[in-house]
Amino acid sequence: WELESMGGEPAPPGAGGAAIDLVLNAQDGTASGFSGCNRYQGSFAKSGNSTHGTPLKFGPMAVTMRACAEGEEAERAYLKMLDGVDGYRIQGSSLALLQGAKVVATFKLR
Repeated sequence: WELESMGGEPAPPGAGGAAIDLVLNAQDGTASGFSGCNRYQGSFAKSGNSTHGTPLKFGPMAVTMRACAEGEEAERAYLKMLDGVDGYRIQGSSLALLQGAKVVATFKLR
């Protein structure tokens, strides 16, 4: 999934103009991708409470420690957003991550 929007704003570009992305592996419950400056990996579970979508919770993310001249601010905001997600909705080729009733990020299928 490629990030389209976050916090109601168009997705910020990562380092070198690369898109922030999210790969969900349902077989082993892992989430990974490019967070704006570094690569990240962690866990996810379809558990918890979500009154506006299917429950989803991300575990702690391990992040590589590369220093970047650009993309670090977007990365911090993105990883913080993932930490607060409690649900999701998929419509066609779009994924919406939710925090309560609020859509905190949207992604397009890559």
